[in-house]
Amino acid sequence: MKFWKKLHILQFMIFILGGVFLFIRNVDGHGVVQTIDLKALNFFIWFIFYMFVLAIELGIYSLIKKTKK
Repeated sequence: MKFWKKLHILQFMIFILGGVFLFIRNVDGHGVVQTIDLKALNFFIWFIFYMFVLAIELGIYSLIKKTKK
């Protein structure tokens, strides 16, 4: 159980740092100037990815928990 908590804390910190990075950069990798709308869209995509990873992990955790019973 400690491993899962540490993993989720680490992932949340990476999520926060990634979100901050998306909001402080002015130009993306292709040279497109980032407006507030593009920053919000990028953050939304980052959020959806994070939720997808979290859902997979919780599914794996529930399978492991069921097999231990």
